[in-house]
Amino acid sequence: MYTVGYGERLSVSNIHSIERGRLKQGSLGVRQLTFFVIAAAAPLTILVGFTPLALIYGGPITATGFVVAGCTYLLFSVIFTAMSRYVVNSGAFYSYIHAGLGIEPAAAAAVVAYLAYAMCQIGFCSVAGLFVASALTEFLGMHMPWYLCAAVLALLSGMLSYRRVNVGARVMGVLMLLEIGIMLWLAICILRVGGHEGLSNSGSLSLTGMLSPRFGAAYACALLAFVGFEQTAIYSEEAKDPTRTVMIATYVAVIFLTVFYTVMFWAFYMGIGPSRLATVLAGDVSRLVFDLAAGYIGKSLTQLLELLVITSFFAGVMALQNASTRYLFSVARDGLLPPALARVSPTTGVPSVATVSQTVLTVIAILMFAATGADPYTQILVWTNTPPLIAVLVLQAATAAAGFCFFGRMGEQPRAVGIGTRVVAPVAAILVLTGSLGTILANFGLLTGKGFWGNFAILSPLIVGGLAGYLRGVVLRRRKCLEIA
Repeated sequence: MYTVGYGERLSVSNIHSIERGRLKQGSLGVRQLTFFVIAAAAPLTILVGFTPLALIYGGPITATGFVVAGCTYLLFSVIFTAMSRYVVNSGAFYSYIHAGLGIEPAAAAAVVAYLAYAMCQIGFCSVAGLFVASALTEFLGMHMPWYLCAAVLALLSGMLSYRRVNVGARVMGVLMLLEIGIMLWLAICILRVGGHEGLSNSGSLSLTGMLSPRFGAAYACALLAFVGFEQTAIYSEEAKDPTRTVMIATYVAVIFLTVFYTVMFWAFYMGIGPSRLATVLAGDVSRLVFDLAAGYIGKSLTQLLELLVITSFFAGVMALQNASTRYLFSVARDGLLPPALARVSPTTGVPSVATVSQTVLTVIAILMFAATGADPYTQILVWTNTPPLIAVLVLQAATAAAGFCFFGRMGEQPRAVGIGTRVVAPVAAILVLTGSLGTILANFGLLTGKGFWGNFAILSPLIVGGLAGYLRGVVLRRRKCLEIA
């Protein structure tokens, strides 16, 4: 268990058992770190891919769901960023839970977190490959299987991730600014002409909307859109002034995503028109956002938007690649996985072996899915990208509990961390996140389109992985392989 004195930051330099590798420090500032986490959330992908689903199940109150989801994650961010000031480790959830709850739950969290990010990466790569194959056919007349395109994207992501981490941040920053810019322009054009029927609230932004029976589904879709913002802590070892950088980047990412999604969904609602929302959603909604764009910003920008969807997926793939490799690196450094995965490139300062391993595993998974004939959009994406939402909520609730225990052990030492941060915020976060988890589980079938046993099968890799990680933690504790000075 971590034992730190008050005000003593627990970092890699405090841990004797993990000196095998150290990431390049000072590589990322607030701007680059914010780019990473917003890119991981893939806002354009969420808007294009989940707008129809969110509006079908959430209806007019979808925008309210995003406001409440944003407030939920802001509440969690209080204890999350407080922990980041004392625990500087690329393991993020794993290291925070280790500091507060011990090695067994931390080991379970490490495996679950890695599997969640790795699954997301496989799903993103698969669908990105589908979009690339479609674009090649439409614009160049070339016909390539989606899985070859996906494999190439996975390899390209691995190559960029193998270079210095700030190189990937620059690439994702440019891509992210392009996609956000065109979506904001679409919103401006919709609002400038007054939407389809004039601008009004029409119940889309209202506290009373939380009482609607449709709010649970809207909230579930909104929570899914924020997955990725917690990745700020994964880069803490590589950040400039991590204590400050992680905190600022986390709050900026959550606030930006909350405002951006809320504005965009309200604009979409206005663009469709309240009176014809049901009619539009009853038809083919696969190109809903593209059809809106064609009507408000023209054909040329709509075609650009279709290309930017690919870059949005790729930016998400890169962010998930980085997150997955840093979890492999961190847990290998602590003895949970083979120590070779903790090796760091002497020239670039990135986890080299973990990066190569993750890239190879992703390509193999894509090719295996392709061999079964699985559809990348209706099957692979569902199987790989909905379970991580459950995983992240469980990890966040566990992190809040770990924060409560961690700060509670400070005893009578000086209280630089106020009672609101060390007691009120974690307790409130535990309650809200647990309630959110219940909401997601109650609406999980809507997201997957499957029954109980189908959903259980989808979640089984995380369940089995968590149990295996816990047992590994028991073994490590008995062998005393993680002794903290």
